Amino acid sequence: YSDNKEYNKAIESYEKAIKINPEDSGAYNNLGITYSDNKEYNKAIESYEKAIKINPEDSGAYNNLGITYSDNKEYNKAIESYEKAIKINPEDSGAYNNLGITYSDNKEYNKAIESYEKAIKINPEDSNAYINLFELELIVGKSKNQKLHKNYISHIRKSNESLFQYDMLNILRNIAEDKNVDIKKLLIKYNNETLEDWCFENLDSWKLKQKETVKNKLNLAINELKLKLKKTNN
Repeated sequence: YSDNKEYNKAIESYEKAIKINPEDSGAYNNLGITYSDNKEYNKAIESYEKAIKINPEDSGAYNNLGITYSDNKEYNKAIESYEKAIKINPEDSGAYNNLGITYSDNKEYNKAIESYEKAIKINPEDSNAYINLFELELIVGKSKNQKLHKNYISHIRKSNESLFQYDMLNILRNIAEDKNVDIKKLLIKYNNETLEDWCFENLDSWKLKQKETVKNKLNLAINELKLKLKKTNN
């Protein structure tokens, strides 16, 4: 039900499961995910806390709790939750990636970069951590980490969505540096690829800080990304 966005039916199902087995931490965790997807953040937090009370070693529940706090812009609580997840499972690259996102949203960019790098060290095929790191390099005006860019190309060959994001970030960097780019060629190359998710808040803020001579081109390129995302999700 939750996958089909039938949240009320999903909630009802999880509540029935919990009634049958009140010690089912997994059901509470899934209930929390559903509440969070439905933007009912307080109920989601309550559900995750119940899951953790039943199973204090449930790193996944801490991770999901962090996501909900972050979505609700309670960044310090989110960071605390991710750190607890990592303490339980130090090899959880996803928790490090989520920690990086929260640090980035909270404008703690150096800590965000450090978190993404830890995620990649644990899982060299974590395309999300690479893209988040490369976008942040662009946003803060940091030079490319050439070693990580080479690692990305060598490890991420099968995910065309990730490669599309990577190529678009390179195009945005080239536009900002007054280099000639061919956006149409790239869009033709990835015409049949989807773009499931991308938060444009950081890119939009970064764009406004660039030279007047390149703002229009940057706006066109970012709008193409937004259009691709919209087409995918419609």
